[in-house]
Amino acid sequence: SLQQIGVNCGAMHSDLEHGRFVSPYQYTVSPGSTYTDDPWKGCYSIIDNTNAILDNIGNLAESAERNRIEGEALSLRAYTYHFLVRMYAKPVNKYPDNPSIILRISSGTEDLPRATVKDVYNQLVVDMEKACGLLDQHSSSSKAYIGANAAHGILARLYLDLGDETNGIKHANAALARCGIVFCSHRFRNQADQE
Repeated sequence: SLQQIGVNCGAMHSDLEHGRFVSPYQYTVSPGSTYTDDPWKGCYSIIDNTNAILDNIGNLAESAERNRIEGEALSLRAYTYHFLVRMYAKPVNKYPDNPSIILRISSGTEDLPRATVKDVYNQLVVDMEKACGLLDQHSSSSKAYIGANAAHGILARLYLDLGDETNGIKHANAALARCGIVFCSHRFRNQADQE
């Protein structure tokens, strides 16, 4: 037992933690708990901030810096939406027409209906294709910002979720090439396929 190896089982209910880890441990997380509420609020806060940047990007003069900022904002918004749609909706490859999350691509507070899973993915692909084009023009060795390799990696994941292996591999290779790594360009086959 846990007590035999020196684990304090009472720590799960300590005043310091306020029982925060009891619900997930017992699989009794409710829809209004911090485990379901925190990601939603945190992600939409990020999305609101990136939308504000994108709504005002035209106020900056055309420059490489403007392209970098726009590419980073598009990438961060897409990455955040991708996290949300995977957490709160069914898989796009099986349930593309199911309702998923609220898709807000500009600043605003009006109520919006939930978008379909496919609509969310379509917007994410559009955003990431543009972000890759903008960030491909910018070279940076900083790991503090989203660069072209991260943008291509995000886009690869989106395409793979959609079942588009050709574009998924293409963008995975673009991401890895900047690191000096090349991904396989052929499909993996099991032994039965080879016979």
